Amino acid sequence: MQLNKLLNESGISFFLVQSGEQANLVVSAIHHAPAGISNLPCERHKVSDESVGYIALTIATNLKSSLIIASNYFLDINKPDPSVKNREENTDYLTWLSHNRPQILVEIHGHSGENAKADIEISSGKHRQAISKDFAQKLQKYAKQHHFKRNYSISGDYDTIYYKASEAVTINTNNWLAFHIELCPELRKDNKEANKIAKCISLTLKEILSEGNHE
Repeated sequence: MQLNKLLNESGISFFLVQSGEQANLVVSAIHHAPAGISNLPCERHKVSDESVGYIALTIATNLKSSLIIASNYFLDINKPDPSVKNREENTDYLTWLSHNRPQILVEIHGHSGENAKADIEISSGKHRQAISKDFAQKLQKYAKQHHFKRNYSISGDYDTIYYKASEAVTINTNNWLAFHIELCPELRKDNKEANKIAKCISLTLKEILSEGNHE
């Protein structure tokens, strides 16, 4: 079954890793569910990030990067199980990242719009606030070059955004450069808007990769 079709399957739960030519970059969507499926079978993360898998797939395809998707998944895999001592290797996701050590990790998430302070919120963790602000500025530049339905607000200011990803060990790490990107519903559920934001994120990452400083 093609991955596009698999992402639309509401009756199955899966964790998928697809290696890319650009192994230093990993794009993931770990709380994916098809459009219309608002809940996950996961006690620690009950609300799904509808349709984020398609955006992650598009970005990974554009950049020939590695791709990780968890769909309808029963674990909240970017946060460790508190009952397991090794915080870096107690889910399939954390284990894969720990063993492969990419230079850049991009997680695509979705928010409802109720609590977020911006339509697009970007976090690289509390210790790398300048990096998330830089990403937001670059993304804003590319967004202005595309014809979105409206002017979406973008913020990488850790102090003001709502979705800081403060508990995600995949974001709060020195092992790689991480970007936790939260997208509003319009950017995920409207196919044209989703394709545009995937293109803009791809261009932003391409620029960051060309700069070469991934510390």
